[in-house]
Amino acid sequence: MIETHTSDKTQTMQEILAQLLKVVLALLTLITTYLVGHGALSQSATTTAQTQNNAQVQTQAQTQTAAAVPIVPAAPASTTATQGATTAATATTGTTTAASNTTGTAGTSVAIGGVSNVNVQSATTNAATTATTTQTTTTTAAADSVTPILDDSVYGADSYVPQPEVAGAFYVAPNGSDSNPGTKEQPWATIQHAADTLTAGQTVYIRGGTYPISTRIVTKNSGTADKWITFAAYPGEQPVIEAKDMELGNEQYPHDLGAFWISNNVQYVRVEGLTVQNSPASGFSVCRGKHIVLVGNRVNGSYTPGISANSTYNHDCESADIKILRNTLVNTNNIVFSRGMQTDGEAPHESISIMGTDGFEIAFNHIHDTAKEGIDVKERSKNGVVHNNLVENIARQCFYVDAWYGTLENIEWYGNIGRRCGFMGFAVSVENGSGEPAVVNNVSFHHNLIDSAQGTGVYFSRFNADGLRKNVKIYNNTVYNSGHNVGWIVGGLALLSDNVHDTQIYDNIFAENSPFQMGASVEYGGMAGLAQRNITLENNLINGPQNGADMYDGSMQPIEGTDTRTGDPQFVNPAAGDFRLKDGSPAKGTGKGGGNIGAF
Repeated sequence: MIETHTSDKTQTMQEILAQLLKVVLALLTLITTYLVGHGALSQSATTTAQTQNNAQVQTQAQTQTAAAVPIVPAAPASTTATQGATTAATATTGTTTAASNTTGTAGTSVAIGGVSNVNVQSATTNAATTATTTQTTTTTAAADSVTPILDDSVYGADSYVPQPEVAGAFYVAPNGSDSNPGTKEQPWATIQHAADTLTAGQTVYIRGGTYPISTRIVTKNSGTADKWITFAAYPGEQPVIEAKDMELGNEQYPHDLGAFWISNNVQYVRVEGLTVQNSPASGFSVCRGKHIVLVGNRVNGSYTPGISANSTYNHDCESADIKILRNTLVNTNNIVFSRGMQTDGEAPHESISIMGTDGFEIAFNHIHDTAKEGIDVKERSKNGVVHNNLVENIARQCFYVDAWYGTLENIEWYGNIGRRCGFMGFAVSVENGSGEPAVVNNVSFHHNLIDSAQGTGVYFSRFNADGLRKNVKIYNNTVYNSGHNVGWIVGGLALLSDNVHDTQIYDNIFAENSPFQMGASVEYGGMAGLAQRNITLENNLINGPQNGADMYDGSMQPIEGTDTRTGDPQFVNPAAGDFRLKDGSPAKGTGKGGGNIGAF
């Protein structure tokens, strides 16, 4: 028998473990090489993913705070070479996941909308050592990952998870005093005092309770790219800004300015978790601001937009890099808050209004029960994405594009849900109200669900000047049960305007709409007129009546396009809002690129 000392045993064990480690590393290298070669992982992947999965809760990305770089929106679908593969190259910042807390890190696969094959190509953290972490996440998503999410809980302020409390912050509380030092034990009394005091890199927490205001809250100072200024609800509490007694001031169009007004060329400001109610103006507004994040806020009652971002009044496009994420807006654009300023018997504008803004992201907001419109992108706005929003039970259109003046361009809409829109589901207009030449250029609307719009599902309007729309792509949408209740705008798809050029409409489902599924103005002269303008309707699935109709400022005739498919799309349960496709659906696997027709 050979005697072995303990030290020899230890050395032998270490050698064995070292050999095993080499084998494991070799196997990992082979696996990684295989996955990279097959497109399953990014070659730059260096970290792992931690996913706490909840099949009922579906999210897109998680980051901790606002981005330190401007938005880089996805190229609109009209410039995307491959149908069904959308690059959501937005800096999804300030977007916190819903209750599932799904976390994606570089080179890993995370579950989004029940689909796990979503490659997170990069995840970088700003090196600044500030009180808040700054993170930018860029994702490349497969087609299924941009479909609407049918779980309502992922939308709105309730889906926002507050950041942990940071050290060195200031505090505001209803029982405070502005002569206090602003500590947790001796808080300030007013949010305006905080706005006057905060400098770059500082945070103020607003404790729960009601804060009546007589004048609007106006920001004063800017943060920097690595030191943001943050106004936040104290974690777990809900501060309410009561604006019913707010004076409007003498600014031009004072009713358009917010009860919380981010102006004065302020930059790098984040507002989260606050509520504005009963505002005779807007709820939150950004004017001449850049690098602004509004996340997890609420507006309950306003005369004009719940949230707006706009340029200066002489229409210079100065607002830029605006993120409006996970907010809840209800009872906006309501004339009862107007104090006698009503215009033609109705309140102006829309719940979320983007006017003359360069670079924006509007995502995971919940808008409902409002007196006018949902989300509008208009005037000279450009380079933005509007995705994964839920808009329902509103008086007019759910989603709207309107150049009004100048060029509106490079806007992408995807993954949105519009339910029970009073007018249109999605409308594309060039109203040109100022008389300045205007055009809509390079806009895509894809993988969206329009369910039971009273008017037209997708509408190319002839409002006012009826300006040019070109390079528009409408694809992979589901439009159901629209056009039944508003006589002057009807049908699933209505090309009423004949000032539309270079437009592609394909792989959509139009089902059970009235009185037609797809229609065009008689002034086109049928498919020949569409072809002259380079408008193609191809490979759409329709199910339901195809009858002509008289509409606002023109008559419509049904059109079918080329390679049109007919038949029941076989939704899982449309009465319950589930528009996924059953096995055997004629929309499954029959899209132009081999994917599905429709939004799911």
